[in-house]
Amino acid sequence: MSIEVQMPRLSDTMEEGKILKWLKKVGDKIEVGDIIAEVETDKADMEMEALDAGVLSEIRVQEGESVAVGAVIAVLGEAGAGVAASEPRKVETPKPPVVAPPPAAPVTPAERVPVEIAAAPAPPPKVRESRESRESRPRREGAESVAPVSAERVSASPVVRQMAEEHHIDLRQVRGSGPGGRIIKQDVEVLLAQSSPPTARARISSATSAPVSAPASALVGRKETFSRMRATIAKRLTESMRDTPHFYVTCEIDMSEAVRLRSALKTSDRVTTDVTYTHFLIKSVAIALERHPRLNASYVEDGREYKADINIGLAVALNDGLIVPVLHHCNTLSLLDIAAHATALVERARAGKPSGDDLSGGTFTISNMGMLPIEHFTAIINPPQGAILATGAIKERAVVRNGQLAVAHTMMATLSCDHRILDGVTGGQFLAELKTLLENPVGLMV
Repeated sequence: MSIEVQMPRLSDTMEEGKILKWLKKVGDKIEVGDIIAEVETDKADMEMEALDAGVLSEIRVQEGESVAVGAVIAVLGEAGAGVAASEPRKVETPKPPVVAPPPAAPVTPAERVPVEIAAAPAPPPKVRESRESRESRPRREGAESVAPVSAERVSASPVVRQMAEEHHIDLRQVRGSGPGGRIIKQDVEVLLAQSSPPTARARISSATSAPVSAPASALVGRKETFSRMRATIAKRLTESMRDTPHFYVTCEIDMSEAVRLRSALKTSDRVTTDVTYTHFLIKSVAIALERHPRLNASYVEDGREYKADINIGLAVALNDGLIVPVLHHCNTLSLLDIAAHATALVERARAGKPSGDDLSGGTFTISNMGMLPIEHFTAIINPPQGAILATGAIKERAVVRNGQLAVAHTMMATLSCDHRILDGVTGGQFLAELKTLLENPVGLMV
């Protein structure tokens, strides 16, 4: 009996996916949980896991082709069954357009990024590994950890190709560290950081830092085509502002006790996890949502749908967009569990390796700009959610306590609400609950 493999929905907003690379070939035995392909979605490049076991008997969608969610992309047969004598013909797809920068002075050989050409070693024998075993396997110091890329076909995303074009890099000479030797953005950034002059290095942002904008002079007169992620952000947020009646409530929260508690946790030899203010926020929001379930709901036709779980999304900035990985079942996690899980979640998102669950199922979103000198801002609701919380930097401000002026660490928090399912009093009650929890953070440790 044959099993049809369909294009999965790897995020809440995914409508179609592009096969970037098949990691299995016709005739290979597939086990449940095997990574069989790399798929480009509207949010990230993601690994696709097998949901069924069998033998890959047919590939219907070739690398570079896009199909709708639910379309059949491959077929699995039973072990021992015959397979096609050859794989379907490969469809040549045009390379994505590269927007040329404005005219500039000719590039001299000294300005080009030097790339060392290494002889490709003989391919190692194929050994099936689960994702967990690959990620947990220790690397020998100094050992080669990336696979060579074939000179005949370079596996890289459109973003990587555009970076290579702008910096005059021959991708055939770059070793990829992605699945199956695929060249990822970080490979090019590392190469540029190692090889470029200091002025160029300053413009390269790492996967774990805030995005760095290009110099204004490099953008003058330039037209830039949106990436799939940027286009999706533009479409969905336009729809949100057009279709969702927003209203906003803001309050100032005294974070002095949270500052003291975090300092105590950092100096404790019994707490090895770095607990940040974002983790305090997540725990507090989870408790507040339990007590005010109308905020953990969505608008549906002529009604309100309450969510069974509390799954909090964290807005994470990337170089050309925003990704919202989701921490599931937050109300069942301790503060230290939240710190550990959220840190790993954000690291996967910034490294471009989120799992399918990481980008789906969110019921509420937090957008924290506390790392920047931003005191107050409003955020756009991430549909179909009913609210989003925006928080700014914690700053020392003058406050009045018992009729006397004092200095406190305070933070501004603004809640954006869908007026179809929420009213001002409901939003205000939620913020008041959040304020109480954060101003008495010892209760978050229980």
